[in-house]
Amino acid sequence: MKKVAIVGAGIIGLYTAFELQKKGFEVVVFEKEDIKKVGKKSCSTLVSKRILNFIDIENNLIENTINKCLIKFNKKEVVLEFNPAHIVINREKLILKMIKEAPFEIIFNSKKTSFEEFDYVVGADGANSLIRKSLGLNDPKFKIGLKVEKKIKDHTNITKTFKTKDGFTWIIPKGDYVEYGILEKKENLEKEWNRFNKKGENMSFALVPQGLILSKSDKYVLVGDSTGLTKPWSGGGIIWQLYEAKILIDNFPDFKKYNREVKRFFCYKIIKGRITNKLVHFIGNNLSFLIPSKIKYDNDFPNFLKSLFASIFKK
Repeated sequence: MKKVAIVGAGIIGLYTAFELQKKGFEVVVFEKEDIKKVGKKSCSTLVSKRILNFIDIENNLIENTINKCLIKFNKKEVVLEFNPAHIVINREKLILKMIKEAPFEIIFNSKKTSFEEFDYVVGADGANSLIRKSLGLNDPKFKIGLKVEKKIKDHTNITKTFKTKDGFTWIIPKGDYVEYGILEKKENLEKEWNRFNKKGENMSFALVPQGLILSKSDKYVLVGDSTGLTKPWSGGGIIWQLYEAKILIDNFPDFKKYNREVKRFFCYKIIKGRITNKLVHFIGNNLSFLIPSKIKYDNDFPNFLKSLFASIFKK
């Protein structure tokens, strides 16, 4: 039986471990953090219901359902009607549930750097991946995610976003509390956060990668945040990374084919997303009369122009 080391006990690392175990591999997961710190990542866990196609999530782990997103441009407000809807997940509880149910060994507080006894090594160890660095690969570009929480009961179904210089701020109702956050370049973060002027508790930060970096090794492979794979318009990564992990699992251990399939599936989406993101904000801030007040929108795999024209002609 081939032995696989998975470095990182986040959602993507654990999902990959579960699926490779099912395929007959002997899996061991290594996590650098103590179990008490696992799942306390800064970024928000607002994710489309597509996650249910990959992971079984019980209702008690869902804190709220979000159907809409209000985007505020300079002179106009636009409501995106999510299709599929989004859910707010308690990331920490979900990861702890996955850990509890794991049929494989998980080693916490791991400082392991040598994996000679393993046939394959999967780096799922986050944006600042040590596996990626050990392979001599360059880091992706980063933005900074910052969030705070405020104890306000709010079960409304709409999240709000506001454009900043090179990113955006957000307000997410999470049932028993509200989350305020920002995604920005490091050099703009303090100024834009002060402009947003939101107060709260439990402030935390996270690196949010922007890119796609893959290993060329026959033994080591990257998946999730360690590849830098996130949506250009939101910085969200879980759904894209689950699709990426599924491609890895389907092709394991043919890493060359995995790399080809990932590039084929995501490169066009990344380029289109970057261009569309700039175009939308230009139109929204300068030609806002062209944009309807409501647009049906797939936040994982959007076709903004198609959604835009469909909304216009529907009117």
